[in-house]
Amino acid sequence: MSLEPSPAHPKSIHKILLYGNSILIAGLISKLAQVQDWDVSQVQDGCVGDLSGVDVIAFDVRDNNIADTLPRLRGLPGIALVGLDALTDTVTVLTGHSHPAHSMQDVLDVLKNAL
Repeated sequence: MSLEPSPAHPKSIHKILLYGNSILIAGLISKLAQVQDWDVSQVQDGCVGDLSGVDVIAFDVRDNNIADTLPRLRGLPGIALVGLDALTDTVTVLTGHSHPAHSMQDVLDVLKNAL
């Protein structure tokens, strides 16, 4: 009896959309560039476009344009919304739970748990 090796499981690529162009979002883009298996894109003009395959949308809660877009984003099934607030050092996953975030690593940990 011969045993064939099981096929390697394809790695799961997580798609993350970053909304806004604040310094906080720029820092997050820089940090996420170091994380494997994450496909990161950014929206700066307020038009989110095609969201197929997006797992997480992260945004700066202090961004002036998010107030107009957030109600539409909240209605999207299967997409985790993660609000970042540098002023209060918190990350809020829109399930109503807030998490302390004193570093970009804290933010990455919350994003990973949101997937």
